[in-house]
Amino acid sequence: MVALALGTGMAFAPNVAKGQTASAQAAPLATNSVEMVNASMTTTFATRYVKAGGGAVGEGPVNQNTFDVNLGNGQGLMLTGTVWTDYNFGTEKTDEVDLDATVSDKFAFIGNGPFKGTLTTSLAFQDWKYPSGLEGSHDDYVLLPTIAYNGPVTLKLMDYHLLDDHWSWDRNMVRVDLSKTFDVAKLWGGTLSVTPGIRTAYNDNFGKCNGYRYVAPSITVAWTRGAWTVSGFLRHQSSVSEVVKTFDYYGISVSISDLGKGFRQLLRE
Repeated sequence: MVALALGTGMAFAPNVAKGQTASAQAAPLATNSVEMVNASMTTTFATRYVKAGGGAVGEGPVNQNTFDVNLGNGQGLMLTGTVWTDYNFGTEKTDEVDLDATVSDKFAFIGNGPFKGTLTTSLAFQDWKYPSGLEGSHDDYVLLPTIAYNGPVTLKLMDYHLLDDHWSWDRNMVRVDLSKTFDVAKLWGGTLSVTPGIRTAYNDNFGKCNGYRYVAPSITVAWTRGAWTVSGFLRHQSSVSEVVKTFDYYGISVSISDLGKGFRQLLRE
């Protein structure tokens, strides 16, 4: 899924790492909490569910929800447990439920120069379940290492490795996300930001598919106040593969980067 553990309150959200519609579109959330344990969540309403490899699941529209429990203060080693769900309003069925366990660490800091920023690495184990049977009658198990750079731009390199009953060095899907967030205005006590981005993916015998999949530019507009973020995204997927289609999809999300802080914020206001 997402991973939130990347400091994608993606936490960015582990669903960030899975790259589903929900997680991947929301703008980065504040992660300045010093609490050792917190919980975060995101709910997204989107026109369709598009998997990390570019394949559309069903017709939509969909509601996707992410719930994370994070152990760590966001400054070093973090452990994250995630539940992610995809509900299809068209069929009135839950097409997918993902369970993730992620460990992440900010392992390097660039203190000076034009590339000032942080490098984060994470490793997630994911169990993809398909309750409706639309994507199959069995679970898929995925190992997901990720390296992320957050500085003048945000760059994420993810390798979804599909596990089987024996180890194989192929069965990989590599996805690259590049984005840049611009704070454009102070509004209603919060910050309005715009994030253009671009995404691509390559398969190496992942789901019996090979080669480049798509190029997908996107734009996200987000308003953040405290622990709360409301965002909307639009993405155009341009296919470079016979098995992936070209289409547009969009959605809106509401995220709470720290549930405790978020509800205390509501009580104060």
